[in-house]
Amino acid sequence: MLIFLFHSPRIINIQREDSIWANKYTTNLDDYKNGFDNRKGTLLPAFISYDIDKDNFKKIQTLETNNDIISPKSFNDDWSEPLSKDDEKKLKDYFLRNELLKRQIGFIQFTVGEKEYSIDINKRKRNKGILFEVPKYSLMQTIKWNIFDDLLIGNFMKTKVIGFGGNQLYPIFNPIIPKYYDQAQITDKKELKKYFKFYKAKAPLDTLKDMLSYNSSMAARKYFKTDSKIYKTLGAIKKTGLKSALSIISTKNKKK
Repeated sequence: MLIFLFHSPRIINIQREDSIWANKYTTNLDDYKNGFDNRKGTLLPAFISYDIDKDNFKKIQTLETNNDIISPKSFNDDWSEPLSKDDEKKLKDYFLRNELLKRQIGFIQFTVGEKEYSIDINKRKRNKGILFEVPKYSLMQTIKWNIFDDLLIGNFMKTKVIGFGGNQLYPIFNPIIPKYYDQAQITDKKELKKYFKFYKAKAPLDTLKDMLSYNSSMAARKYFKTDSKIYKTLGAIKKTGLKSALSIISTKNKKK
């Protein structure tokens, strides 16, 4: 059976001055071919219109964006502007209403306009928290519209995780804030159970499989850095199975 594989290319050309450092990590079109096994199917090119009835496709002509560097001030972001008292209140209200967050971290500290603003989440977990450094306008817009994930993918907010071996936002902050709260308005364990109960009723076996996979991944991310050997080993086991993963690891060690 011939299988055609489409890829949805995420071709990013970052232009914002305080985010251009991330350009060296972006994916080029040619990168999608790396590691692809042509014996299993055909990788179709990007930017196409596919006709299922006629079983053919035609390329869509696209224009590449320019490389002009744009100042953060063009987006109303001034890194020297501090929060107002009203901003501080909105920021605290946004995070303190979330009971799920209290189960994970003790504090969140924002540095805005070179001033530090701390939010005590759970006094029993004072040694565990997150530091964010971000311009005022973008921060308050994400709070207003419940789109904190936009800050996380914008590549200009500086982030540091304190007290967790994994040294990343999963699962202590994400998905709790950007997914559960911003997208579904879930703030406590009871609401979260109802949320998953809905999906279990629709597709019980698929939901169970996804949850087992997700929970194991989140546990690994919480305690191990993603570039550590143990995390990569766990990832290989999850992807290919224990026997295949051990075979791959053994082969790599022999080459060394």
